[in-house]
Amino acid sequence: MAGCPECGSSNNNDTGFCGSCGSQLSTSKAESFAIRLMLGTPALLIGLGIAVFADLGHPDPINRGIDFGIFLSLLFMIFAGGYWICIKSATQPIGPFSSWMGGIFGVLLYCASGALSYPLFEYIGRDKLDALEFSAETTFRHGLILTVFFPNFLLGAFSIASRDRKLALRKAIGFFERFTAIGTIIFVIVLTIFISNQLPFEEKKFAFGKMFFDLECREKALSFLEEALRRNSNYHPALYLRGMISLGNSSEKNHEKFFQAREDLQKALTLQPKNALYLVSLSVAEEQALNFVGALKLASQAASLRPDEPVILARMADLSSKMDLQEQTIETYKKMIQSDPENPLILNNLAYSLLEMDKDLPMALNMARKAVNLRPDLPFTLDTLAWAEFKNGSINEALENISEARALASGTLEMDFHYILIASQAGVLKNAGKEMEALLKRPEILQNPKLEGMIRSQIKKEFKNESKNLDSNVTSTPEKSK
Repeated sequence: MAGCPECGSSNNNDTGFCGSCGSQLSTSKAESFAIRLMLGTPALLIGLGIAVFADLGHPDPINRGIDFGIFLSLLFMIFAGGYWICIKSATQPIGPFSSWMGGIFGVLLYCASGALSYPLFEYIGRDKLDALEFSAETTFRHGLILTVFFPNFLLGAFSIASRDRKLALRKAIGFFERFTAIGTIIFVIVLTIFISNQLPFEEKKFAFGKMFFDLECREKALSFLEEALRRNSNYHPALYLRGMISLGNSSEKNHEKFFQAREDLQKALTLQPKNALYLVSLSVAEEQALNFVGALKLASQAASLRPDEPVILARMADLSSKMDLQEQTIETYKKMIQSDPENPLILNNLAYSLLEMDKDLPMALNMARKAVNLRPDLPFTLDTLAWAEFKNGSINEALENISEARALASGTLEMDFHYILIASQAGVLKNAGKEMEALLKRPEILQNPKLEGMIRSQIKKEFKNESKNLDSNVTSTPEKSK
C-alpha cells in the first residue's frame, strides 16, 4: 500500500492519485505544489485582469478583464511550455518550479515591453509614420515589443535554466542565476521611465493616453490627452485621438460630443492637411453628420495621397454605394480585388454592387457563392447570396439563405428589406407594404438615403398592386338587383 504524502491515507500501489485528497502519489510535495501552481495561475491571471480593469474605470471590467486575463494565460502557457520543451530537448535538468517561473517571467516581460513600446514609438517613430503604410503604427509598435522582448527573454530564461544545473562555477554565477530574470524586467521598466522623461510633456502624456485607448479605457485615455492639449493645444496626434474617442462616445442624444469630435478632427487636419488617416477619420464624422458629399470628397483626397490603400478604397466604395454612385463603386471594388482576389469581403461587396445595378447577375451570383464558401460564418455574405439568388430567380434558395442570415444576425435594415421582398415573393409573408413602412420608422434609415428611396419605391409598388387587386375584386362581383 502506498501512503499519501499529503494526508497520509493508504492507497493501492498502482494508484496515481490519492483517493482521499486527490494528491499525486508519484511525485514529491514540491512537484505536486508546482503542478497545482501551473494549473491555478491562469485563473489568477484572469482575476488579476478583472481587478486591473475595474481599477482603471473600464465600463465593463468583468468581460474586458476576462478577455485580457485569457490573453495573459495563453502567453503564460506558451512561455512555460516553450521553456519546458527547449530545456528537455537540450537534455538539461529542470526543477519543479522552473517552467512556472519561465511562464510568469515571460508574461511580466511582455507587459513591460508593451508599455515601453508607446513612449519608444513617440521617441523614434512618430515623425516617420506618414512615410509608412496606413496601419504602420500598430505593426511598428509590435516590432518594437518583439525587439525588446526576445533578447531579454532569452537572457532571463538562461538564468532560470542555469539554476537547475550543477556547475563548477556555481558560486561565481550565483548572482547571475538569482537576479538576472528579475533584473531584465526592472531594466525594461527603468528604460520606459527614462525614455518617457526624454519626451516633451505633451508627447509623454499622449503616449500613455494611446496605451489606455488601446486597452479600451477611454476615460483614462481622455485624462492624459486633456493634459497634453492643455500644454500644447496644437498637438495634432492628441487632437486626432481625442476626436476619435469623442466620436465613438457620441450618440443621437449627445450632440455636444459629436461636435467636439468633429472640431478636433478638423483642427488636426488643418495642422496636417496631407495626413490620409485624418482625412478618412473626418470623412467618417461627415458621414455621421449626413454630409455624404463632403465625406466622399475627403475620402477621395485621402485616396489621392494613398491610391492603393485598402482602407481608403473600402471607404470610398461604401460612400459611393450609399450615394447610389454604383459605377464608381464597382470600379473601386474591381481595383481592390485585383490585389486581393480571394478576399471574401471584397467579393461580397462587388457582387452586391453588381446586383444593385442589375448588372452581370450570373457573375454576381458566382462571386457571392465564392464569398460564402470562404466565410460561411458571416451573415452579410449569406444575405448577399440570398439577394443574388432572388435576382437570378431562385426564390426558394434565396428564402433559405436569407432566413439563415437573419438567424445569425437579424436587425440590419438591408437584411430585413431583402427578407420582406424574398418572403413576399415566396408567398410566406403577407402585408409586405406595412412591414416596409415599419422600416422607414427606424432611426438608422437616415444613414442610408439610397435604401430609403428603394423602400419608398417598393411601398408604392405594393400600394398599386393592392389597388389593382381591390379593383379586380369589385369588377368581378356582380351587382345585386334591388
